[in-house]
Order: sequence, then C-alpha cells, then structure tokens
Amino acid sequence: MVSRSKDIRIWFDHYCFNTNERRKIVAIDRTDQLKIIYKPRSFLKTIEQAKPIRLEDRLEAFEINEEAWLWAKTLAGKILYLFDRNDPVNSAENGYGPTIKLIQVNLGSTNKREQELFFHEIHNRFLP
Repeated sequence: MVSRSKDIRIWFDHYCFNTNERRKIVAIDRTDQLKIIYKPRSFLKTIEQAKPIRLEDRLEAFEINEEAWLWAKTLAGKILYLFDRNDPVNSAENGYGPTIKLIQVNLGSTNKREQELFFHEIHNRFLP
C-alpha cells in the first residue's frame, strides 16, 4: 500500500517456506507457511457480505500518515487475505475465469520511523 502524496507505505508479507527444511534451522511459526487459495467466482458474494476492506479506499481516507500507521498496527497478528486482482487466469482480458485467488498475508512493516536516538544517547548506552 503506497501513497506518495501522503508519505504512507504499508507492506504486507507472504511466506511459504518448506517447513521440513526450515524446521532444521529454526522453530516453525504459523507465518512460515501462508496459503494461496482458489475459490469459485461465486465466493465473491460471500466476500462482499463480509464487508471487506478495500485498500485503495482506505488509503484515500487517511488524513495523515500517523492515522495510517495506527490502523496498520491494529492488523498485526491477524489473518489477512488479499484478493489478487492481477491473477492472469482471472483477468478481464481472459473473460474472468471460474475462480478467484486469495493470498494470505501478514502485516510486514510501515515507513513510520521509530524514535531516533541522538549520539549522546547511543554513547551513554554502550560506554561505561
């Protein structure tokens, strides 16, 4: 999600690691294997009934970037699905195929800068 005019950037992540191999290195987390699911096109009615968040509309509604960052923070840890409108199989050019593609994502990060440390704070933290 990007708005250059409002200086808003919110990233969503999707990971699908080979858990058998990953388990050899680190403990497995639920975010290590996010799903991509296909549903029949009729599932769009169900999605509409659930009143989905349209990222484009949400982005336009934010007055300031701090408001966007607060909203993004509320998404942390939630199960999110993005509707893939760029799926070539289901594009308008191909006559809208029989399925829709949903991609499970997590909140990645934002362009919010954390409190910056001044030199004397860093100096005092690491030197006796």
